[in-house]
Amino acid sequence: MFEIIPIDIFIMLIGVALGLVAGLLPGIGNVVVLMLVYPFITDFNLFQVVLFYLCLACSAQYTGSVVATTLAVPGETSSLPAVTEGHRLFRSGRGNFAISNSAIGSFVGSGIAGLIMLMVLPISVYAIAKFYNTHTQVTILVLVSLFLIFTYAKQKWYVNLGLFMLGWFLARIGFNKELWVYNYDGFIDYDKFYYLHFGLPLYPVVVALFVFPIFLKSWDTPRPDTSALNKLWDNKFIVHIKEYVRNIGSSMRGTLIGSLCGLVPHLTSALASNVAYVMEMGRQKKKNQYDENGDIKSLVSAETANNAAGLTQLTPLLLIGIPITTSEAIVLNIIENNMEVINYTTTIETGMFNTLLIYFVVMNLLCVMAAWPFAKHLHVVFKLNQKLLYALTFLVLVCLVYYMGNYKQQGMFYLYVLFALMPLGVLLRKWDTLIVIFAFILQGQIEAGITRLFYIYTDWLQHTGISTGGM
Repeated sequence: MFEIIPIDIFIMLIGVALGLVAGLLPGIGNVVVLMLVYPFITDFNLFQVVLFYLCLACSAQYTGSVVATTLAVPGETSSLPAVTEGHRLFRSGRGNFAISNSAIGSFVGSGIAGLIMLMVLPISVYAIAKFYNTHTQVTILVLVSLFLIFTYAKQKWYVNLGLFMLGWFLARIGFNKELWVYNYDGFIDYDKFYYLHFGLPLYPVVVALFVFPIFLKSWDTPRPDTSALNKLWDNKFIVHIKEYVRNIGSSMRGTLIGSLCGLVPHLTSALASNVAYVMEMGRQKKKNQYDENGDIKSLVSAETANNAAGLTQLTPLLLIGIPITTSEAIVLNIIENNMEVINYTTTIETGMFNTLLIYFVVMNLLCVMAAWPFAKHLHVVFKLNQKLLYALTFLVLVCLVYYMGNYKQQGMFYLYVLFALMPLGVLLRKWDTLIVIFAFILQGQIEAGITRLFYIYTDWLQHTGISTGGM
């Protein structure tokens, strides 16, 4: 059984603090923050890695909503309803209630999503223990990959396919443990480039092909207008609670939608918030109760949904070790590099998930307490030189690339990979390249599964007396 210990509390607080930063500025999202702290969390155990990621992802949604409501700047993709509905409420002088009700709704939605998972997980564990095998694993991985290709980032499917194949191609460099051969042996001189035996390292690939293009796109982002922030004012906490009670029906509907949408690969929180928003807005319009100056019920439903989805999206990872978002794939990479296994045996049957829920509730409570006091100081943050901030962040990442490589006695090799791939990052800057990273991380798992299936069916054909030689 897992225990609540001081180091885990410290990790939770760090995750919350970094999540507040991640949701604040466009481009500084979960994946970028994960890359900034990656060298320092590689020695975390299984529980600590999952706890850190959950705190980071969920707290980022709180600040993303605050920034979206007050400044119409989407810090997170799940904050898009707050850009439209929340900012209209802010402009009409109700920004304080928009922020407080979004935060309270997120807290309530997260708690109910946790209870739903506690009820559903025992059934899921039984089903997985009975039916999960190589066939199921490969099927899920292929379906997740196809879903990403056809739905990711509102890009053309063939663009996503090309980006996915690029990640797959890069991941195959090196020795193939399944087939016991060197991939691309005729094109790459592995004797000359010794470190390529082990493949390309993840860290410089992510920095070059995802973080670098993001910073290039964010370089010319105009500074938001903070002059209207003085429209926020103080109210007693009980006033905000009473306002939320009037909107609790919308919050419950958002919770249900978010809990279900969290299981959809990649889209998760973004899908949850937008579906809940559209459905609640339609409901209010049908009742002739929709407020064109900002409908708080529609906003609360959306903001409740995204945090509910933030928890349920972890279900495939916790149960069967399959990520459905790119940031989860990075988390999986850290866990596997530590020679640990994540599945229902190590997460559910050990009681780890129950402990995780306790931290999750505390984390959400901290975020609620920080949500709208934080909004009053946004003007200070956004007065910073954004270009200088991006430049310094990238410089830190380059230093961390060397640090990570040097840790494995491959410092210069890591830098070579980074600078060799950066021109490719420049070429790819107009597209969202997270799908490249997803394919890069999961290539080994997918290919290993397909190889096992090939041997299974080859053996089956031989045992049934069906000859494959004449085909």
